Amino acid sequence: MNPAVSQLILLLFVGVFGYFVLIRPQRAQRQRQKDLVDALQAGDRIITIGGFYGTVRSIDGDDIHLELGRGTEATIVKAAVARKVVDLDAQPAAGGASAAGK
Repeated sequence: MNPAVSQLILLLFVGVFGYFVLIRPQRAQRQRQKDLVDALQAGDRIITIGGFYGTVRSIDGDDIHLELGRGTEATIVKAAVARKVVDLDAQPAAGGASAAGK
């Protein structure tokens, strides 16, 4: 086999490997973040990338108006949302039995 052909095959392999290991997971993460931010509504509890917990009061274009505490409000960009806070008390216990009943 010609050395140039084997180098080309190796280069193609590295490119395909890089796509599946680096680029594709990053695209999926970006899409999940976009879906999360697009689904936010007033009243949702979130955590920002800075670690602040807040309640969404309104969404205005690319801005989210948060209530951080009583009388404390902040405006952040949608990109600063890290995740939505999941209220564990509101979810049913596994198996249909409550934890207190055990």
